Amino acid sequence: MNSNSKIIFWFLSAAVWTALIFLTLPYAPDMTGWMTSTINKTFETDYGYKMLGHISAVILGIILLILFYKLISNPITRKPLRLILIIAVAGVYGYLVSIMEVPTEKIHFLEYGFLSYLLYKGWSSAIISKAVFPNSLFTGVAIGTLDETIQHILPNRHGELIDIFWNIIAVGLPLVIFRLFEKTERSSSDRRAISTRVAGIFAFLLLLGFTVLIQEYGIEVRDPRGYIFKTRTNSPEKLFTKVIISEDAIRRIRMPSLFDYDTFLRDFPAEKYPKLNEFRVHLFRRDRYIAYTYHDLIRLSISDSSFMPLISNMNREKLFQRALNDYILYYGKDDAVNLFGAESLQRAEFWLDGKDTDWGKPLTDSYYLQHRKKSSAGDSPKRAEWKKNLFVALKENFILEDYFGELLDATESRWNQDSVERIYSLTSPHENYNSAVGERIVTGCSKTEVILFFSLLILMILVYPRIFEEVRINSIAILVCVIFYIAFIHPDTFHRVKIPTEKIISGNHSVITISYLRSEPRIDGVPDIDLKYSMVYANGGTGAPPVPENNTHFGIGYTENFLYFAAECLDTSIASSIFERDSDLWREDAVELFLDTESLGRRYAEFEINPNATLYDAIVEYGSHIDFENSKRWNCDGLTAAAHRGAKSWSIELKIPLKQLGINADFLKKGIRMNVMRIDGAPKEGFFFYAWSPTYGWFHRPWRFGFCYAG
Repeated sequence: MNSNSKIIFWFLSAAVWTALIFLTLPYAPDMTGWMTSTINKTFETDYGYKMLGHISAVILGIILLILFYKLISNPITRKPLRLILIIAVAGVYGYLVSIMEVPTEKIHFLEYGFLSYLLYKGWSSAIISKAVFPNSLFTGVAIGTLDETIQHILPNRHGELIDIFWNIIAVGLPLVIFRLFEKTERSSSDRRAISTRVAGIFAFLLLLGFTVLIQEYGIEVRDPRGYIFKTRTNSPEKLFTKVIISEDAIRRIRMPSLFDYDTFLRDFPAEKYPKLNEFRVHLFRRDRYIAYTYHDLIRLSISDSSFMPLISNMNREKLFQRALNDYILYYGKDDAVNLFGAESLQRAEFWLDGKDTDWGKPLTDSYYLQHRKKSSAGDSPKRAEWKKNLFVALKENFILEDYFGELLDATESRWNQDSVERIYSLTSPHENYNSAVGERIVTGCSKTEVILFFSLLILMILVYPRIFEEVRINSIAILVCVIFYIAFIHPDTFHRVKIPTEKIISGNHSVITISYLRSEPRIDGVPDIDLKYSMVYANGGTGAPPVPENNTHFGIGYTENFLYFAAECLDTSIASSIFERDSDLWREDAVELFLDTESLGRRYAEFEINPNATLYDAIVEYGSHIDFENSKRWNCDGLTAAAHRGAKSWSIELKIPLKQLGINADFLKKGIRMNVMRIDGAPKEGFFFYAWSPTYGWFHRPWRFGFCYAG
């Protein structure tokens, strides 16, 4: 094959491969679904989707074995530095494939790895200078950008800037390996470097256009309550903007199995309705993981009856049952049409709402039968898998409650707090959670910064294109180290937090600033500090305004060694007859202070004081069952308290040593979770409950606590 024939062959091969990538884009979701379904039916399993990822890993493993054989048989690559670099680059490539959760992304990554080889061979046939490497990379950048632009245009796909970077990495890393395999040093191109200029400017103009016209930017919210998520909004105020939702949107969101998601996006585009779309995806993810939890528990219960009580407890929440039914209908819609006809699917709405239990019985019977068969065949999930799924559902629910509360209420999708409490006690809620919703939104930099970056690259190519040809061994070593740092050591390098924590939580949760006290207050029951915070009436799980004649205010401050708390309770009928420490003060008038210095909701200090200055202090270990007898064995050494009774009120003061809480004054600047409660035990009228941060029921719900920060 002569030189021209080689050029035509390799560039034509690259063009055909690129065309195949582009032509399969509209059909990739359907193809993935078909392959998943085929694997599930063939092997009678539910893990076909994951198996696609494993198949990709096997393909990569074969490629790496071939590469290893080439390494040991090539005298050029036996040199220690080259050998180490090739192994390092291949290792980074393999790692990046392994961390991709979506199998199609792994396949796409491998596609671009092969494209890199074709481009390298094509440019190597056309030119002999070092421009081979930047030209191959720039061509890959252009193809990767066009790929994501096409996906943006397609109704069932989404183009993302982060995917372009993945495409660039998939092309760039193999080029590093190809460079290390070369026997001789290539010469530099001429000063004009026309091919490099054309390829580079074209690629980065495409990329610049994508970043300006298509890519979405937003903020990453790192909420101190233990979760992270991304949003298209770009300011704290927009995070908490109320959204008016139509009845049509409500129906589509509540029952996703009955309505096509692509149609929803067409009618409610994310650019115009960002919060509505993000709510829809968070809700879908929450409910799907509840369904997955059912899925695991049902199959485990077939062989182990000890899981049956867990299923019974979950069935007490009708929204859990709706999530399961929606999951069953989603995968059994074709069967439903065959059984009942397309028109009868309208009755499915009543079934999902629990108003027509008979309609979906054939579907649920089929669902349980499949699980019995698979369990009998030994296909059961790991015993801890259901807890992982439940954890995801719980954290997504917290995001929904804290940031999308009005939409939860509008769609009647708010979980009962008793149900939340049951889930909370079954999982590990103190662990951090990074939501997959909106993960492709760029949060590490603004659009202006991205435009500036790519403009500088284009200028650099125009002024001195040969800088991209200097791919020396030391440059490769630096590149590998940078990629290693980003991938292994600090994966959040480019994710900076744009909103202060105080602003994040003040929009949706109780938060206060603790004042530093220049002089220590006298503890005599008459508050010396400013009582600038109030509580809300919390009877019956509501957050209604307080009863006027029973208003409650409190204040909190600190010195280097102590935390000071004071409260005043308006009360015309004081009920207080308990004088023994650690008694059940909650049976009469009392004020309660909860301090969670870990901010994890698993261990917190509880202080109670009544109008007699009687104390209750405890360290509570939260769980499905709280051992209060053991909790109150702890006494806070150095705790000082006092109370005062007035004509129409009573007040209290507490002086708490910080060292007894295991913290110091500087720690308070990071913030701790806290809550303040009041019990008004009126003899005739009954009990009235007040809360600073409403818990919507029992006071011991640490996930509903607020936050305090040292100012």
